[in-house]
Amino acid sequence: MAPATISIFILIIWYYRSSVNSTVAYGSAQEEFISRRLSDSETLWKESVLRRHKIEERDPYIVANPWDAGHLVFIWDLFYTTFNCPHQLSRLGRLGDGGKWVCGVSHLRAKKKTGCIIYSFGINGDTSFENDILNKTSCTLRAFDHTVDEKSVPLMKMFPGRSTFRKIGLAAKEDAHGHETSMRTLLSEMKFHGDTFIDILKFDIEGSEFQVLTQLLTDFPNGLPFGQLLIEIHMHRFPAKSNMFKEFRKWWESLEKAGLRALQREPNFYTMYLEKNPSPTHMEFTFLNVQVDHVILHA
Repeated sequence: MAPATISIFILIIWYYRSSVNSTVAYGSAQEEFISRRLSDSETLWKESVLRRHKIEERDPYIVANPWDAGHLVFIWDLFYTTFNCPHQLSRLGRLGDGGKWVCGVSHLRAKKKTGCIIYSFGINGDTSFENDILNKTSCTLRAFDHTVDEKSVPLMKMFPGRSTFRKIGLAAKEDAHGHETSMRTLLSEMKFHGDTFIDILKFDIEGSEFQVLTQLLTDFPNGLPFGQLLIEIHMHRFPAKSNMFKEFRKWWESLEKAGLRALQREPNFYTMYLEKNPSPTHMEFTFLNVQVDHVILHA
């Protein structure tokens, strides 16, 4: 059997194991519509993965030169968003750097009985997204940042009882060196707050996202404990400098295997200007988790 055929056969098996959670129950006509929409998105996603692998096999130049604009293809062009939000897609927060895309804000607003939880790591003095989503939903927000003090995060005064702040950072491993600023894992923070599920997990942690997300796959082997993931990926800080394309693909596909589907992306043009970098190394992504049951997967 040819190597390319073997690769495609392995991909088909992977698709079957990583597809939309089939245990989600759909009853009404609206639920059936959402089910079809998710199924159609899954089909588009599978096609994009196959295309990604075929290009990797057939065009070694792209693989070896992921930032060569002269070839008219960047690494991001092979990791494009094909999954559709089954509800409305809203951009919250300020224009430019700091804003985020969220799927199904109205569904989060209606989630009052069971509660809605948002974790936001990496405030850095900009709470425009957090203010916006607290105004438009009934969610409880837990904000974190080890680089700023509570006085620079006025959310507690603006939304008493619905927001908290802890001066800690998100990391793959606990900070065991007695530093003034503590680095904590998501697992530790969820235990600290008594949370079992997070509706939106948002973090901007300047390149540590690669190690953190890899660790999450180990810490939560039975399913990632969040409905949506909002992150900025800093490709200039990707750990593998050689063979970048293949190593990034492996990392990205480990997230897809865990049920994460990229449904929106936005380049950070501000950082390109600030750092005088012609390559779009900073990209904002919104992922939807399709392997655990949560409100966004329903009508």
